[in-house]
Amino acid sequence: MFKSILLCVDLNDPESSEKPCAAACKLAKDHEAELHVLNVIPDYGMPIDASLSPKLHTAHVTIYDQIIKFAAKQNCDAIVLGAHRPVLKDYLVGPNAARVVRHSTQSVFVIR
Repeated sequence: MFKSILLCVDLNDPESSEKPCAAACKLAKDHEAELHVLNVIPDYGMPIDASLSPKLHTAHVTIYDQIIKFAAKQNCDAIVLGAHRPVLKDYLVGPNAARVVRHSTQSVFVIR
């Protein structure tokens, strides 16, 4: 069903990326899909299943907008990202996960 999957990570909080990473790896294996990893900071330090050979990317500016644009550019069928417990600023501007879900044309898997 999926040919290309985008995993979005925030390495400012690597622990929050562990579950989405595991879910994306399983989804990619189950569908024999290409796995893209989009990182919002210039460092990479979380484990990815080595047999998948993910393609690593970085982006800057507005996080949710870059995720949506990148997924469209790479023809990704699905987006996997983590979500955290909302804080006050999330209610004022909206968390990135919620914006990706609202505006993306791809299937979006949000992992808590």
